[in-house]
Amino acid sequence: MLDTFILYNDLCLEIEILKEQLNLAESEREQWWMGGRLFHTVPMDNAAERFDRLSNKIERVEALLKKKEETKRRVESLMNNYEELPRKIAYLRFVQGRSLKEIASELNYSHQYVRKVMSQMKRAM
Repeated sequence: MLDTFILYNDLCLEIEILKEQLNLAESEREQWWMGGRLFHTVPMDNAAERFDRLSNKIERVEALLKKKEETKRRVESLMNNYEELPRKIAYLRFVQGRSLKEIASELNYSHQYVRKVMSQMKRAM
């Protein structure tokens, strides 16, 4: 069970890194476009070539980001259907970020019982 949440967290981290790469590439591309800070520092053909390479990189990162976000949605959807109580609690806690009190209320268990299940899971991990 732990592997599922580790892989999910890795996927979320990859998405955040891709978003940052996209922002950086877009910012740099703006600098190479006409009127940008770097456009006038090199010959026009070099600036245009750099602009085109950045545009291609942006397209690749956007496509990969779209795939990763779709995978994240599918994984969340699958995890949302967990029936086993410890998995359901782990999903609500680690994916949705809910407190143990909120989880207990939603699942109609006592807060103490949910804490006990969580501590058992942590020990097992």
